[in-house]
Amino acid sequence: MENPLVSVIIPTFNRAYLLKKAIYSVLNQTYKNFEIIIVDDGSTDNTEELIRGFENEKIRYFKLEHTGLPAVVRNKGFEECHGELIAFLDSDDFWIPNKLELQIRAFKNHENILLVASRRIILPDKITYHLNYQKRGVVSFRELIRRNVIPTSSVIIRREVIEKVGKFDEDYRLRSGQDFSYWLDILSYRDKSILILKAPLIIFRVHDKTLTFERRQESDFFKDSFYKRKYLILKYEDVDRNYVNSILRKWVKKILLDHRKKLLHEGSLNFRKILRDNLLTPYEKIKIIIVVLLKKIQMKFFK
Repeated sequence: MENPLVSVIIPTFNRAYLLKKAIYSVLNQTYKNFEIIIVDDGSTDNTEELIRGFENEKIRYFKLEHTGLPAVVRNKGFEECHGELIAFLDSDDFWIPNKLELQIRAFKNHENILLVASRRIILPDKITYHLNYQKRGVVSFRELIRRNVIPTSSVIIRREVIEKVGKFDEDYRLRSGQDFSYWLDILSYRDKSILILKAPLIIFRVHDKTLTFERRQESDFFKDSFYKRKYLILKYEDVDRNYVNSILRKWVKKILLDHRKKLLHEGSLNFRKILRDNLLTPYEKIKIIIVVLLKKIQMKFFK
């Protein structure tokens, strides 16, 4: 692996106003041996016009009929890529200039590693998470199944992953979890083969057009979250049945708590009903009430 070609897969849908910066963040990398594969999930804005305007031989553009399934879009990128290494970049994020250089160096220093990721900087910085709470180092299956700590836009994988693990799971229940499932697929194939670098190498945007944000606004979000996690548990229970089942119970509790917080914040549920909720422990009731009150205070005084 002297000077490997890196295929950068950028899925997009109606994000022309953000996509330009993502593309430039790749073109401005210190490591120059790459190709950019942009897969458009049926955009109706000026995405195609924007991409054609680059007139850059490193960029290839493919437009699909709209699916609403990121896995289908990413898998099209797999089909079209030529690189020895494959990187992912969501069209609303962008990279630090030396990202590829540092990750390729990590691959050269760790022959058994199949995926190299990094920590992230989150914008807007009102909601930036402290870097101390972001995972770094080698990740195991048991660690990852508890919580997805891998930012998709930071990921770069060896081509061996596609050959041995396959493509992204296109099941509809994983519409907003196909990346998490793929990282678990990799660790199911070879545990402790994911490395997260300490340095944050991507800028992750939080805005009201992200898939996660849009899903949270849908009325069936919490029900779908449960079925997504149940699907993942059934998919991986043969890897470590008892541990995986214990994680499912924790997931169900978290979904319940998040649901109660949302209803309380919206006013669909009041504090009295929370205190009478038999599905919550006294500690959980107090925690929910405090979190919602603090959020209301923040919204009132720190707009």
